[in-house]
Amino acid sequence: MNFRNFLRANTFTSGIIIALVTPALTLILLVPLFRLLMHLTGNNHFTDNQGILLLSIVPNILLMRYFLIKVHDENTAKALLAVSTGLVILFFIFIHNHPFEFPF
Repeated sequence: MNFRNFLRANTFTSGIIIALVTPALTLILLVPLFRLLMHLTGNNHFTDNQGILLLSIVPNILLMRYFLIKVHDENTAKALLAVSTGLVILFFIFIHNHPFEFPF
């Protein structure tokens, strides 16, 4: 079984992997984008790092809808929901209202 077929399988494991990788990739794309927007507009208070972290979880919700409605992979969608909920809870427990800076 290759990796592509593993991710397309209707399993909790594939959903967990997708749910953890997607916010990381989104974060890697959003940080430079928002820094470029802040540089071009001159507005240094466009958004803070906590907001970018929270925005990086949004693609999980879109993927969850895709897996539920288009592909009918309920187990993958359940894993996406569980990991996304866990990430939001961890965000509000550890990062919200605390100064946080990205290392890059």
